[in-house]
Amino acid sequence: MCVAVALVLAGCGGGKKATSSKAPTTSSRPEAPAAEYTVHLVGASGLPRPASTATGRAVIGLYTGSETLCWTFSQLEHVTEPKGIVIRGYVRGSGHFSAPLGRYKAEGCLPNTPALFLRILKTHHRNFEVVIGTKQVSVATTLPGGPLRAKL
Repeated sequence: MCVAVALVLAGCGGGKKATSSKAPTTSSRPEAPAAEYTVHLVGASGLPRPASTATGRAVIGLYTGSETLCWTFSQLEHVTEPKGIVIRGYVRGSGHFSAPLGRYKAEGCLPNTPALFLRILKTHHRNFEVVIGTKQVSVATTLPGGPLRAKL
């Protein structure tokens, strides 16, 4: 069963992904976060690419009072051209959720994040992952490639 949510950020069921036309901002954090997650990002591996050596650190803050989601990425190593950022996950009974955070910025906030999405993310954070997409690199090169990701 999908929760009917008229959200810009949350998709529901069937692998559908909603997109956001809101541009992230780098405004200061609005208040103390309701929840904050610090995770170690690692490069994804898989065929045909060899394991990536890319690593980094992410801090994701949920500010429910002002309906804002903020992030800070640091200590990125062996990363080839970071591109877009997304937080995605699946909650049984509610469906798939995806929050595209836009082009890569080391730090930013997404104001007007729907309160329901923030509540679901806070309650079921272990079902979500943060992903930084990177430039695709050929297997023939020695440069690391592939996205960085981490479970919240």
